[in-house]
Amino acid sequence: MPRLLLAVAFVGLATVALFGTRAAALAPDGRYVVDTDTTTDTVTALTWQQTPPEASYDQAAANAYCDGLALGGHEDWRLPSLHELLSIVDPTRGGPTIDSRGFPSTPSAYYWTRTPYAPVSGLGWTVSFSAGTSFPQNESVAARVRCVR
Repeated sequence: MPRLLLAVAFVGLATVALFGTRAAALAPDGRYVVDTDTTTDTVTALTWQQTPPEASYDQAAANAYCDGLALGGHEDWRLPSLHELLSIVDPTRGGPTIDSRGFPSTPSAYYWTRTPYAPVSGLGWTVSFSAGTSFPQNESVAARVRCVR
């Protein structure tokens, strides 16, 4: 029984550690290389869709949107993980909490990740670019999307 309580306590602490956390990705000059339709992060080597679509999607549709995206001469786009999307949050900026030099025209909104919320089936992680925090949402909730490769 003590092992079970310890496991439950660990899951609870891990959930608290992720739920509503702020990212700590300050963007120094030169971190982002801006192209016509894409922005490359020189720290993570990830290339991002520079401007998100105006539409909102549930998580499955967000995955499908990214999987079907052809942008900047590439067709290998995907929905980012929670860790990847949090890497471009800049908590020093007011909403949107993102470097506007690398990501102009970013609405302050929730954005889907491909990361499921492990403690509860049917939930997935989103990142708020109005507050710079992560939050689990029901997979059927409409949120914005920014694809990565």
